[in-house]
Amino acid sequence: MAVNPRETSHFSQHVGKTWYFCGARCREKFENDPAHYLDGPPAEQKTPPGALFTCPMHPEIQQQGPGDCPICGMALEPEEITADSEPSAELLDMTRRFWLGLILALPVFILEMTSHFLHTDGLISPQVSNWVQLLLATPVVLW
Repeated sequence: MAVNPRETSHFSQHVGKTWYFCGARCREKFENDPAHYLDGPPAEQKTPPGALFTCPMHPEIQQQGPGDCPICGMALEPEEITADSEPSAELLDMTRRFWLGLILALPVFILEMTSHFLHTDGLISPQVSNWVQLLLATPVVLW
């Protein structure tokens, strides 16, 4: 992410150089392990030489080799996916969240719909059903 040094109050000194950050949390993460952020891009990215990279948010931005988008600061991604590329960490995280959300949302759906269509209000009181639905839906909404 591009940060304007004149507009931020979050900075850190490391090895005689000043590093500027968008917020206090980013500065703390950097200060806890500066080598992690200064070693450059991870070596796991294997792309053929001369591969074109583009911004996911701004497809008009294209360049040879990895880098950051000059508009939004996001990491550029390769236009062509190679056979040896690993699954995206973001995709794995979102897939895990989807399935956990589905597992928690399915009982909420069943509790609410059975009371309307099968008239099961006698099995579980509406107040208990509401609390159970609240407890199951809250992690899905907040996460």
